Amino acid sequence: MNRSWFTGWLMAGWFVGGMFLAPYVRAQECPTGVCAAPEGRTYWVDAHAGNDNNPGTEHQPWATISRSTRPGVLQPGDAVVIRAGTYREAILPSTGGASGRPIRFMAHPGERVVISGAIPLPGVWQLAGADWALPWPFPPLWTRRVHDGVPHDDDARRRDLIIVDGRVLQPVYRRADLRDSTFFLEGSPDTPTTLYVRLPAGSHPSTGIWETSRLPHLFRTSANEIGCLAGEALSYFHLSGLLFEHVANEAQQGAVCIGGEESVLERVTVRWTNGAGVLVSGEGHQLTGVEAYFNGMSGIRGERCDRCVVERSISRFNNWKGYAPFWESGGGKWLFTTRSVFREVDFSDNAGPGLWLDMYNTENIVENSRFHGNYGVNLFIEYQSNGNIIRNNVMTGARYARPSFFGYGLLIHASDQNLILHNTLMANEGGGIRIRADDRGDAAGNRYLNNLFVANLKFQGLTGRDLAFENHRSLALARSNQGDGNVFWGRRSATSEYQTFYLRLLNTSGDEVLRTSDLAVWQTQLQTDHSSWTLQPDAHHGLDTTDVIAGWRIGAASVLRGTAVPLSGSSSVGEDVDREPRTTAGADPGADQFVAAVLLAGDASGDGRLSAFDAALILRALETGQGVPDRYPPAYDRSGDGIVSRHDALLVLEAIAAAE
Repeated sequence: MNRSWFTGWLMAGWFVGGMFLAPYVRAQECPTGVCAAPEGRTYWVDAHAGNDNNPGTEHQPWATISRSTRPGVLQPGDAVVIRAGTYREAILPSTGGASGRPIRFMAHPGERVVISGAIPLPGVWQLAGADWALPWPFPPLWTRRVHDGVPHDDDARRRDLIIVDGRVLQPVYRRADLRDSTFFLEGSPDTPTTLYVRLPAGSHPSTGIWETSRLPHLFRTSANEIGCLAGEALSYFHLSGLLFEHVANEAQQGAVCIGGEESVLERVTVRWTNGAGVLVSGEGHQLTGVEAYFNGMSGIRGERCDRCVVERSISRFNNWKGYAPFWESGGGKWLFTTRSVFREVDFSDNAGPGLWLDMYNTENIVENSRFHGNYGVNLFIEYQSNGNIIRNNVMTGARYARPSFFGYGLLIHASDQNLILHNTLMANEGGGIRIRADDRGDAAGNRYLNNLFVANLKFQGLTGRDLAFENHRSLALARSNQGDGNVFWGRRSATSEYQTFYLRLLNTSGDEVLRTSDLAVWQTQLQTDHSSWTLQPDAHHGLDTTDVIAGWRIGAASVLRGTAVPLSGSSSVGEDVDREPRTTAGADPGADQFVAAVLLAGDASGDGRLSAFDAALILRALETGQGVPDRYPPAYDRSGDGIVSRHDALLVLEAIAAAE
């Protein structure tokens, strides 16, 4: 398929909190049944018109959300409807819901509700050389292990957060490192003394609104304010339409913490926090439409989650603060997670791995997802994370990193029996797939079938390869990893550092290491990839290796069409990345199964229907200028006048309203 919801969703992946669509969406009355608790009472909160002495009704609302969380107020099945505004507080429920009767915290439809941990930063600024200085007015924040000699215990663990006019400043840890729009808090975490800020020339701090944060979380289901998953957690909550930001959470702790059982996060955004955006633990949780951007350490992470689902969500631009990228940073690190699903998630542009399944993550599925531009590796499966299924994913542009991650699309490390099916790996700077053993695991019995390796190893001279087996204790263990139906980008020549295939057994070096771009040599030595083949770059492949948005899609006349090997049983993949049908025989390799597109005017996402998301995509495209006939796909032109403009986005919204 040439265009789909997947491509449109990728193009708008940066889209935060509806900031471009918001001017075109009117606040509306709450539709009948939407703001009512089906099996409980409905309470109302309004930051502008409420009072906590009110009864909490629609016409006499409370002023704060925390008024609803007082002991004895909410019962299973109750709902709290929150009107537009910024609420500078944490939501700390004292009571959980019940199966089939969750407690709901929901934004009023069409209104922007912000849960903020920011508070005013008081004091008088004084000029101090090239900087501005402010005596620190608060007691220290408890901080775990800064510079105690343990690896990864660095300055980034400090919880100091400085916000000016809604924008978070970057910390530095020596005054000599100050530059424009950064701050330095003098003193240890236990004894902070003076805040120094470097502003652009001619700026004065009195012209800005200065804030900091003292809160450890913004939503938490346990009573432990430091370790938000410690102790018994309450269950059965449903959060929808809320934006959480600006909180001084610890490195591995979530601004939003979900524990217990069967809670739902729906259309929730978490951004600009000090630690993790969302932390999930427990059973049966559902995250749909969750967006985690610019969190200090990681976006959406989890521990000990069973039967959890993360879908149609985004985790991008995380680890802004600069924690060690291969500690627990990036799009999201998960531990001890089982039977869970990551579906249609965009893990991209993180300063660390995109998605990291580390330590005993078993029988999970990662499918139909997008990984791009993550530092070191796009998808990382590590340490006895066995029996997972990785299918229909697109992994592009992983950034090169030393010493050991290199920049692979997919890294399987000390993990066994994983199925890697119909993925497309393109333009990853270090390579496509790396399967590596160490003393924690043999990395054996993994199967990789019908994957498409395209134009990886971006820079000659960098150590990398398209497909690598490393550190196995024997050739037999290396050979236990079996592939077939894969397509590899052909190379005219290979050097010691730049080749398609690589095999290095434990304690071998020099001539004992296999480095080759000859598929026949790889087939003979590893006894694998018997029906795989090499794609010559000058063949009619229908791919654009310079376009990570849609260039990986297979064209109508591509030589790739129909060349995948048939799969059956647990390896069967009946749909492609767009959920288009994929036949057992004659399927295409990689994530995309070619299907001729059917045009629906205004359907910018290509999912076959009109939604507000399509309007957002059209507005996003217009950032580059007013539309001309050749600049945008035909579906963007809802009016049919040959020009893409804001009018087309409005027509999409009008069509949606008319259909309702």
